[in-house]
Amino acid sequence: MFTVSLRDSFCPLFRQLSHWFKLTLNHALKEDKEKTGAMLLDFSVLEKHLENYDKSEQLLKRALEIFREQKNRKSTCEALVFLATLYFDWQNFDLSQAATLESLALAQEEHDQYLVAVSMHNLGRVAEKQGNLNEARLFGQKSLAIFETLEEAQAPIDMIRQWLA
Repeated sequence: MFTVSLRDSFCPLFRQLSHWFKLTLNHALKEDKEKTGAMLLDFSVLEKHLENYDKSEQLLKRALEIFREQKNRKSTCEALVFLATLYFDWQNFDLSQAATLESLALAQEEHDQYLVAVSMHNLGRVAEKQGNLNEARLFGQKSLAIFETLEEAQAPIDMIRQWLA
């Protein structure tokens, strides 16, 4: 039987997209900072999927720099969520927690309940990995309660319910 991992089958596609992003990014750098930050964020996600964690981190930090410069708080918060997820996948739970706490504070200031719920869920995942199971459950329950008040949040609700079970 012939099997191919999902990563192997998508690597050529990711590499082609990576090349396209680089060309587009070079153009955007000359045109619009806001678009550049968004492209850096997208490109960092692509690099993460290719398991280029260092490159992904560099791109995310640059995107954060641009979003902060532009005073775009929502994009800053979203980039922090991505950075926290990168650190979590990298198993650097202290950095993941720090980025998540920052994203939570910003989401609360912006009254963005979706990003508050995502951040709380991420804090719960970090607490679980650090062995703080009661804290993990508490964050998971708070996250679930917020998601249940939002429209179009069924996927996160199902995921969190499964995680809490």
